[in-house]
This record gives sequence, structure tokens and C-alpha cells, in this order.
Amino acid sequence: MRSTTFIVILVLALSLYPYTAEAQNCACSERGGPVCGILRRGRREIRCTFRNLCRLVRRRCATQEPWRSTPGSCARESVECGRISGR
Repeated sequence: MRSTTFIVILVLALSLYPYTAEAQNCACSERGGPVCGILRRGRREIRCTFRNLCRLVRRRCATQEPWRSTPGSCARESVECGRISGR
């Protein structure tokens, strides 16, 4: 019984390792001003203002989406921005 419990815990811990390592690679500071993040999904262009470049980099890292950035806030924002940029 003990060995089965140990094996189950070990398998669960090892299955979480890649996620933990990836999350650590997404770490960055909170410095800097707003940036306009731009993402193309098919023919659609999504534009969202992120608090700083760090937030955009975290989003890009966590989702593996090819966000680009320009300095400053976006002139217009897409509807999805409230949940995307984490403001």
C-alpha cells in the first residue's frame, strides 16, 4: 500500500514538472510603461494594452502566441482585452 501511494505521488509530481519549469521561464519584472500588444488570429487582428512589456511577455510565454508590441497604449482595443491583458 505504501509503495503504491509513493508511486502515485511521484508520478503526479513529475507530471507537474514541465509546467513549473515553463512558469519559471515566464518570470520578469514589473517595470516600464504600457505597450500595445498585437496578435493575429487568422484574418483577425487583436490589439490589447498591457500594463508593461513584462505582462505581454508573460502572456506570450504562457500561451505560446506570437504577440508583437509597440510602445504606448493601443488607440483602439479589441473586445477580448479585459480577460487577455489581465488589467
